[in-house]
Amino acid sequence: MIGCVRRCWCRDCLHGQVLWALVLLPVYCLGGPAPEPPCGDPYGSTAGRVAIQGAMLSGDRDRVQHAIDTAKRARGQRVGCPEIAYAQARSRPNVRPPDAADIGAVWYAQYQTRLPDLAPGCPLPGRALAPIALAAWQAGAQHAPSPEETASLIRIADFYRDQQYTPEHAPEPLVADAGVYGYYFSEGDYRCELTGVAGEITEQMCAGFPNSCPRYDGGRFAGLRFAVRDHVWIDADGAVAVRGDIGGSAFDTGWVGSMMIEAAVRVDDTVRALAYAESALLAGDWAASQPLSANHNYTAKTIWLLAQLYEWTGRAEFREAMVDRLERNLVPGVLMDQDGDGVVDGTDGMRFADLAAVARRPGRMWDGHNALPWYHSMNAWAMVAAYTALRDRGNRRLAARYRPYAVAMIDNLAAEFVELGIPVGQRVAWSDIPFSLLMAIHRIAQYEDDPHPLWDQAVAAIWNAGVLDAEPGSHGFNLTFYEQVLLRVPYRSLVERADIGRRDRTRRGSLVPAPP
Repeated sequence: MIGCVRRCWCRDCLHGQVLWALVLLPVYCLGGPAPEPPCGDPYGSTAGRVAIQGAMLSGDRDRVQHAIDTAKRARGQRVGCPEIAYAQARSRPNVRPPDAADIGAVWYAQYQTRLPDLAPGCPLPGRALAPIALAAWQAGAQHAPSPEETASLIRIADFYRDQQYTPEHAPEPLVADAGVYGYYFSEGDYRCELTGVAGEITEQMCAGFPNSCPRYDGGRFAGLRFAVRDHVWIDADGAVAVRGDIGGSAFDTGWVGSMMIEAAVRVDDTVRALAYAESALLAGDWAASQPLSANHNYTAKTIWLLAQLYEWTGRAEFREAMVDRLERNLVPGVLMDQDGDGVVDGTDGMRFADLAAVARRPGRMWDGHNALPWYHSMNAWAMVAAYTALRDRGNRRLAARYRPYAVAMIDNLAAEFVELGIPVGQRVAWSDIPFSLLMAIHRIAQYEDDPHPLWDQAVAAIWNAGVLDAEPGSHGFNLTFYEQVLLRVPYRSLVERADIGRRDRTRRGSLVPAPP
């Protein structure tokens, strides 16, 4: 296909002939300088986002694709351009890989030795402790936790399990699907308070929809209220009304569910291991039941959790829910060039060369919000997790479909940091971006013996910028993963590691079938 020309005209190919049309260019072929963030109207328009959300809630894949394609045209050359500007270091980053021992020393000094001090009391969102606990469980032979450290990790897993919305903790009949790790709603004289965005949304949710915030009647948090529904509203006539944060609970449940899987695999106490496995499975059931979100990275968290549960158990219901979310949410949102013609697939002549700098390489998310690198990375690692789960379970057909997306998304992310520079002052970025890159290196580049030097360079650039070891924080959970990548510790899939189901049986039957 021939792309747009640089004047206010456009041309199309028809039966091998080039026809010049004396018409104004469509909005997606402006012919001006490539846009740079901030790029407004992240979803094309408010109406565009409502149409996308409506299609995701009630439509099929074709309807979602049509809604997103319509919004892409409304964004024009701004497709893939982030909604906000962020400063990037102008000097070319240092991409020399660090020594694995240096990474391990930071983890030990700043994180592992502090594990015994992590004694949670107040109910917390999953993002508060689950990533660090996940990293500590994954540390493995490099940093085997002491008995005191293991006891702390068990306390964290027990703590989040007590926050989960289940008949064990809440009165029946349940007002929503079980499985979500609820958000605490502060009231009365109880000393705890949920702050930040999660706190604000929970306050609004429980004030406007008190039935969505039941009072638990069992476990350590008996007597306290928790928001247990995701934030979705439907008008009385059935029309979608996007008034809230659709998908926020998926963010935290994804983290906690992933930590529960790792705890179930690692802990020696069989009774606890089975309890954690039950918790993760219930979270997966919840994830499979949740509506899809136009804000792709929320749905991506459910994809990530479902991918792990499918890889772990081989259960078709987890695979089907994961694939449905890929097809009706993530896949339509990625800017791809699978025929290699330099034109964004699914558009009539939109050239990658005319887009914002971060989107000129295929693989970036289309909308302004998810085009931000920290949100793009969440989508990228969900795609990597889905692809590798299908590969590890022997589903070659579906694995072949999603691998190009996974590779393109990680390529795009890595290129931004190596070629354009490291974002300056964006603390939010360093919890998520390294994780997606490391997952791709470990599961694809190293495991498949398919080197992608750009991926390694991007992680090294992040480390050398001093953001991973600056101070204890949520970004530190990447350290154990990075050390394993540098040491080339072989990737072992959950298919190989799924021995707990052969130890015993859960209430739902055999947890994990034999490997394929």
